[in-house]
Amino acid sequence: LGDKDRKGRCDELAKKLSGKEKERRKLLDSLAVAKNDADRASNDGDSREGTWSKSSSGGNFTREELTTHLDILKAKLTCDICKVREKKCIISRCRHMFCRQCIDTNLKNRSRKCPACGQRFDAVDVGDVWL
Repeated sequence: LGDKDRKGRCDELAKKLSGKEKERRKLLDSLAVAKNDADRASNDGDSREGTWSKSSSGGNFTREELTTHLDILKAKLTCDICKVREKKCIISRCRHMFCRQCIDTNLKNRSRKCPACGQRFDAVDVGDVWL
């Protein structure tokens, strides 16, 4: 190769290197911004831990956060025995709640112990709950 060809190749490689260096700086800047956002989000999550304070201050929840909260609330209202129906009655002796069908099944089968804690109960100990 001649000097002219070497110089041209050298200039071409220097130009590519310069472009790659600019791209690297942009990526490092983006990474720093992403780390700051992640740290801020982590700190926000720690400060509200299970509360809805973010929405009252005008912030927005992500779809995933709302879905998680909704799933937790649904689980609290769902019968712990069948995991399908809503809790509709309470055993007054221990204050555990279940759906009416599961409690009726326990009463019919003479299985008169609370499925959650094992405390004995009778039909007179079962009351309706309106949630």
